[in-house]
Amino acid sequence: MLSKTIMVKSQNFSETWAMAVYAAMNYGIIIPADETPSAPMCKDISLIVEMTGNAIEQIKNKEFHPLYPQQKGVDAYKKQFDPSISECVKILDPYMGFDYTYYERLFLRHLQMYKIIENFHPYNRRLQATTWIPEKDLFSNESTPCLQRVSMRNYGDGTCEITFTWRSRDLYKAYQMNMVGLVGAIIPKLEDKYGVECVKITDRIDYAHVYEDDWEIARKIPVDMRLTHRCILV
Repeated sequence: MLSKTIMVKSQNFSETWAMAVYAAMNYGIIIPADETPSAPMCKDISLIVEMTGNAIEQIKNKEFHPLYPQQKGVDAYKKQFDPSISECVKILDPYMGFDYTYYERLFLRHLQMYKIIENFHPYNRRLQATTWIPEKDLFSNESTPCLQRVSMRNYGDGTCEITFTWRSRDLYKAYQMNMVGLVGAIIPKLEDKYGVECVKITDRIDYAHVYEDDWEIARKIPVDMRLTHRCILV
């Protein structure tokens, strides 16, 4: 059994999501989601996503694919990035069931993201923040961060890029919501302070998946087959 590594490149946020789901549904291996006896099955791939052009503005403007299922949950999800709400610790709606928030891990823990923003010097390759706490997360029975690392680079010409690295990701339900929340929490701070424009977002996902309960509806997401050869590299 060998999971495929796939790359999706697009300048359209909705197209990116549809292509990523299509890739998992058509090339993913079928395995349990985790080691527990009751774990659901999923279709799983390793995935690299590159977004440029209009896709970045579409993320900032919350322009979702019409069939993306979590649009109503986005406002609740984004609360974790608002420092005025209970210090952003465990304030998500109960149905999300998280025992952490990304604001807690990226911004409050060691003030990582704040220090990056203050030291966003051109060509600096050390601008990264991490979420994983080994002694807490490695053998925890609680939920642990899917996002592992955020790294950024300032090109010194008024542009920058950002890379997200994930250990695991629900492509069908979580992907677009994740991007809107994270990009909305980070990019405007850099734009306001330095006047830079983010021109590329890279998403690296070790284990990108679609859960079995979503397979039937995920298969129905329309994809322009003429674009698959241009946008999906297997």
